[in-house]
Amino acid sequence: MKYSLRFSKLVKNTWKNSKYKVKLEKQKVVNIMAFLKILGAILAILGVILVYDARPITRRIFGFGDQNEASMGMKIIGFVFATVGGLLIYFNM
Repeated sequence: MKYSLRFSKLVKNTWKNSKYKVKLEKQKVVNIMAFLKILGAILAILGVILVYDARPITRRIFGFGDQNEASMGMKIIGFVFATVGGLLIYFNM
Protein backbone atom coordinates (compact mmCIF):
# COMPACT_ATOMS: atom_id res chain seq x y z
CA MET A 1 0.00 0.00 0.00
CA LYS A 2 2.81 2.41 0.84
CA TYR A 3 4.48 1.65 -2.47
CA SER A 4 1.40 2.73 -4.43
CA LEU A 5 1.22 5.99 -2.47
CA ARG A 6 4.83 6.71 -3.25
CA PHE A 7 4.23 5.90 -6.88
CA SER A 8 1.23 8.23 -7.07
CA LYS A 9 3.25 11.05 -5.46
CA LEU A 10 6.02 10.42 -7.94
CA VAL A 11 3.56 10.62 -10.82
CA LYS A 12 2.08 13.86 -9.45
CA ASN A 13 5.52 15.40 -9.01
CA THR A 14 6.52 14.38 -12.52
CA TRP A 15 3.34 15.92 -13.91
CA LYS A 16 4.00 19.16 -12.06
CA ASN A 17 7.56 19.30 -13.29
CA SER A 18 6.48 18.71 -16.87
CA LYS A 19 3.87 21.46 -16.51
CA TYR A 20 6.54 23.89 -15.39
CA LYS A 21 8.80 22.71 -18.18
CA VAL A 22 6.11 23.61 -20.71
CA LYS A 23 5.82 27.09 -19.21
CA LEU A 24 9.57 27.55 -19.38
CA GLU A 25 9.64 26.38 -22.99
CA LYS A 26 6.90 28.88 -23.89
CA GLN A 27 8.86 31.66 -22.21
CA LYS A 28 11.97 30.71 -24.16
CA VAL A 29 10.02 30.79 -27.43
CA VAL A 30 8.54 34.18 -26.58
CA ASN A 31 11.99 35.52 -25.68
CA ILE A 32 13.46 34.22 -28.92
CA MET A 33 10.65 35.77 -30.95
CA ALA A 34 11.10 39.13 -29.20
CA PHE A 35 14.85 38.97 -29.86
CA LEU A 36 14.26 38.23 -33.55
CA LYS A 37 11.83 41.15 -33.84
CA ILE A 38 14.34 43.53 -32.29
CA LEU A 39 17.12 42.16 -34.49
CA GLY A 40 14.91 42.59 -37.57
CA ALA A 41 14.10 46.18 -36.65
CA ILE A 42 17.77 47.01 -36.14
CA LEU A 43 18.71 45.41 -39.47
CA ALA A 44 15.91 47.25 -41.29
CA ILE A 45 16.93 50.61 -39.80
CA LEU A 46 20.60 49.98 -40.58
CA GLY A 47 19.70 49.02 -44.15
CA VAL A 48 17.64 52.17 -44.72
CA ILE A 49 20.44 54.33 -43.32
CA LEU A 50 22.96 52.63 -45.61
CA VAL A 51 20.75 53.14 -48.66
CA TYR A 52 20.02 56.83 -48.09
CA ASP A 53 23.38 57.93 -46.68
CA ALA A 54 25.67 55.83 -48.86
CA ARG A 55 27.47 58.72 -50.54
CA PRO A 56 28.32 60.71 -47.36
CA ILE A 57 29.43 57.49 -45.63
CA THR A 58 31.74 56.59 -48.52
CA ARG A 59 33.18 60.12 -48.55
CA ARG A 60 34.06 59.80 -44.87
CA ILE A 61 35.43 56.26 -45.08
CA PHE A 62 37.09 56.28 -48.52
CA GLY A 63 38.95 59.52 -49.18
CA PHE A 64 40.41 58.25 -52.43
CA GLY A 65 39.52 56.17 -55.45
CA ASP A 66 36.18 55.62 -57.10
CA GLN A 67 33.44 56.59 -54.68
CA ASN A 68 30.66 55.75 -57.13
CA GLU A 69 31.33 52.02 -56.97
CA ALA A 70 31.71 52.13 -53.20
CA SER A 71 28.41 53.98 -52.76
CA MET A 72 26.68 51.49 -55.08
CA GLY A 73 28.03 48.62 -53.00
CA MET A 74 26.81 50.32 -49.81
CA LYS A 75 23.36 50.75 -51.32
CA ILE A 76 23.20 47.08 -52.30
CA ILE A 77 24.28 45.98 -48.83
CA GLY A 78 21.72 48.36 -47.30
CA PHE A 79 18.98 46.95 -49.51
CA VAL A 80 19.86 43.40 -48.45
CA PHE A 81 19.91 44.39 -44.75
CA ALA A 82 16.55 46.17 -45.03
CA THR A 83 14.99 43.19 -46.82
CA VAL A 84 16.29 40.64 -44.30
CA GLY A 85 15.19 42.83 -41.39
CA GLY A 86 11.74 43.32 -42.87
CA LEU A 87 11.33 39.59 -43.44
CA LEU A 88 12.39 38.83 -39.85
CA ILE A 89 9.76 41.22 -38.54
CA TYR A 90 7.09 39.96 -40.94
CA PHE A 91 7.50 36.26 -40.21
CA ASN A 92 7.67 36.71 -36.42
CA MET A 93 4.29 38.38 -36.06
